Amino acid sequence: MREIKFRAWDKNQKIMFDDIQETIFGAYLTDQDCFVMQFTGLKDKNGKEIYEGDVVKTKNGFNEERVLEIKYCQDGFACEYDVPQGKVRQYISGLNDVEVIGNTYENSNLLEEKWDAN
Repeated sequence: MREIKFRAWDKNQKIMFDDIQETIFGAYLTDQDCFVMQFTGLKDKNGKEIYEGDVVKTKNGFNEERVLEIKYCQDGFACEYDVPQGKVRQYISGLNDVEVIGNTYENSNLLEEKWDAN
């Protein structure tokens, strides 16, 4: 069974609060200008927990690197990206060589960077 955990980004104070479900801040944060993010239940290749809102670096089947944002979808956590045929939704359980490199709140510039194949 997946561990249920949350963290929150306070956009006014520009602070990330971890494990808010176990702190007194949990109730406080949900009433403020905060973005609450759920733990996916998965870890990256370095053992770092992957949350909704994280920016990850991964490789596709052609060994090309992609930088993607983790989002919650109706049936799980996924990344979406464009290909010539349209938009692709890739569930994170199917991603290769995943590494968390930041999150959309503290590192929004990461989604603008381009990554080349190695």
